[in-house]
Amino acid sequence: MRTAAGLLALPLLGSLALAAPPPQEIERREFQRRVAKKAVGKYLQRRQSGGSDSYAPQTVNCPDGKTDDWIRDATSVSPSERDYISSRLPSARSALQSYLSSPSHSAEAATARCSMSSVYIAGLSGGSWLVGSVAAAGLESTWTLNSEVWNLQSGLIDPGMGLADDTEYYANMVSDVLEKRSAGYQTQITDLWGRALSYHLLDNSRYPDHGVSTTFSGAIKNTSAWENSEMPFPIVIALERELDQVIVGQNASIWEINPFEWGTFEPLGGFSEGGEYGAFVPIEYVGTPWINGSVAADSCVVGLENFGFTVGTSSTLFNQAYSRLSTSDSDSIITGILEDALQKLDDSNNDVALWRNPFYGWENDTNIIADLRNVQLVDGGEALENIPLWPLLKPQRDIDVILAFDASADTDTYWPNGTSLWATYNRSMTDFRDVPVPRMPNTHQMVTQGLNQRPVFFGCNASDVSNLDSAYVRNHTAPLIVYVPNYPYVYEGNQSTFKLQYDTDESNGVITNGAASASLNNLLGDAWHTCLACAIVKRSVERQGLPESPECTQCYDQWCWDGAEVDVPAGQSGAPYAPQVPSVPEWIQQNATNGGSPTYQPADSNEDDSAAAVNGVGAGSLAALLAAAGVAVTLL
Repeated sequence: MRTAAGLLALPLLGSLALAAPPPQEIERREFQRRVAKKAVGKYLQRRQSGGSDSYAPQTVNCPDGKTDDWIRDATSVSPSERDYISSRLPSARSALQSYLSSPSHSAEAATARCSMSSVYIAGLSGGSWLVGSVAAAGLESTWTLNSEVWNLQSGLIDPGMGLADDTEYYANMVSDVLEKRSAGYQTQITDLWGRALSYHLLDNSRYPDHGVSTTFSGAIKNTSAWENSEMPFPIVIALERELDQVIVGQNASIWEINPFEWGTFEPLGGFSEGGEYGAFVPIEYVGTPWINGSVAADSCVVGLENFGFTVGTSSTLFNQAYSRLSTSDSDSIITGILEDALQKLDDSNNDVALWRNPFYGWENDTNIIADLRNVQLVDGGEALENIPLWPLLKPQRDIDVILAFDASADTDTYWPNGTSLWATYNRSMTDFRDVPVPRMPNTHQMVTQGLNQRPVFFGCNASDVSNLDSAYVRNHTAPLIVYVPNYPYVYEGNQSTFKLQYDTDESNGVITNGAASASLNNLLGDAWHTCLACAIVKRSVERQGLPESPECTQCYDQWCWDGAEVDVPAGQSGAPYAPQVPSVPEWIQQNATNGGSPTYQPADSNEDDSAAAVNGVGAGSLAALLAAAGVAVTLL
């Protein structure tokens, strides 16, 4: 069938990961042919039926006839965000008051109540999957999502469901993306990747056809949790990659995607090319062709911010995946096809997510992407900042404390070593002089001192921060950061970034270990609850000029990093880090109290709701989704 649609389907398949028996070329081609034929048939059937649900963005009337002034300078948060936070604060404060005043029966329950008082939640890479799917489900717990919504048993790329079902799976996705391409929009691997994520992360009974026409903002705003301001304000993060660039530097601009807006506080195009201004546009209409902030035609476009495409943008790992796949010994056809496709990515730039540039023709003298039709966004973790601290450190948001859950796969054994903290601190010391960041130890110190095994408070001394000499920073106090790393209390939560399939025992084990990491498995009894409460109120106590309580003073002596460094043997990069699974960190053993007893035992699949762990980020993996340890949440 050499129809126009058929010809369009073939290049899509050239960049697609497919599955089947051994990797002989004839079998790969036959499988591609089957998928292409079925995909084109589905595409033509949809066109004839004229159904309203489509992956392609749609042309609509602009709201209230609005044709200009769509761009907002990034000098503050948006009025819509400010209004939502104002409506969120009463319930957040009530939950916080409950946490501060009620003795807890367990550290896990206490951490859960603490989480419910959060105001923001941010995720990137694998963490964007968790933030997005939890928000789209109206704040369901990770246990409920894992048992009733997420489909982790079939692989994200290689489903392994059998030839007929795998053909159907890919034919559906290809036909979806074919609609977008036929409508005149550029498509790339991220579109297929995003559709695969939607198939695995969204509730199909709530979002028909696996969210084919579900937008990121629409999914979140249509939940009762959002309507009642019970949800922390969600932010998904991606990095801007310059044209013809492969490596993303630390001076790359960080872009934010939230239920109201799409854009960046950083210079459009990044600092390396001398950009000056950041800006935002309403996310709902981000696909609209604008010139100098005005609608180029008489209509607007909605739907480019498809849910899957949005979280897929934050996790475009394909340029990092090539070395893994090219050395794979898998006999699946998918591996052979991916190898062929990934070898071409450096030439085609097909490993990025292309968003229509709403800043085209705007501020031509200072906007270095003013002449680009598309903005290139890539995985939010490519600059090593796997914990999405940066948007929450912005003085414009006036945040007091950040809970930073780290499930990064930094070491050879896939455990965190503080790389993200160090990268964020270094970022603040380069071009970004308007952001105060608490001083952080390097990775050698983190591992040698065991700081990557247990919670640590950074920024207890509010003046021990970067950029304190900046007049702007002097008027804004940096948040205190409560760092909570993933640790193998009960299960091997150190899964590879590229593990894209989990059976039920594995997923339950990783979630359980995430809950244990967040609560320290209740081994410190009320001590963790008390000291976390002290961290939460510290900035407020300082603002009011109140004395610290004796209990909090003791907590700070115990949990705050004092800036001390230890000697690292010459020629070594620090102590090796490969904790035994399962085990208890030495520091926790030394400080354990008689009042503490483990909530979870090794291989325990207790299904208590662990709302405290409704956050997770990591190195763009399903482990990050499951570990409930790695996104950043903020409190008052």
